[in-house]
Amino acid sequence: MNNITKILFVFFISIVSNAQTIFEWETGVQNDGNVTETIDGITVTAVYSDVILSDEGGFGGSTGNIILSLTPVSTATFSFTEAVIVNSILALSGNEFQTEADYTFTPTGGSNQVVVASLTNSAAQVTLNWTDVTSFTVTSAENYNYGFDNLLINDPVALSVTAYRKDAIKVYPNPSENFLYISDVQNIKTIKIYNSLGRLIKKTLDLKIDISQLYKGIYFLQIETNNRIETKKIIKK
Repeated sequence: MNNITKILFVFFISIVSNAQTIFEWETGVQNDGNVTETIDGITVTAVYSDVILSDEGGFGGSTGNIILSLTPVSTATFSFTEAVIVNSILALSGNEFQTEADYTFTPTGGSNQVVVASLTNSAAQVTLNWTDVTSFTVTSAENYNYGFDNLLINDPVALSVTAYRKDAIKVYPNPSENFLYISDVQNIKTIKIYNSLGRLIKKTLDLKIDISQLYKGIYFLQIETNNRIETKKIIKK
């Protein structure tokens, strides 16, 4: 690995490490009926009955504080002060005798799908991979002592990236200075460009995308069609 490659590699790792934001509730604030936490200028508010901050000693893979309902509930809502990428969350159930449960995660904002997660031994790491989300709701058919931790947002690298396939969408040239071209794709619903912090900076339906006004660096291009979503890393020269 030559010196230039090493510098670029370190630069990329630095960007990636700063892109994600994890709400671990260590600086959370317990209010009447909700818990809030602000990190990197973004505030998340978790609202459900009898919700408190509690250190459960690593229960279910949690770290430090979790947000936990003192009484069984069937609905919880998370809202953000701006639209974000929601990557994943650790879901927990504090019911001692109900270690298996199904939680339904429903997003508001963007073009995203509902996710149903099955908890085993009272815990599940839930992959969501939503974009442009302003809030989401968690529901269940039965009441449980909802617990949540490690809410990961704004990590574009963690979005589902389609592995190589014969019908993979082509984006070129990459790196590019002025224009990106997209081919081998039909039925496009939306094309979005996110910066390295996970912020949406451009939205279009054009197969020729003008990126001349973007700063040099790494971005993430998300292409959504009727039947799939592909996310590709792009470099602006």
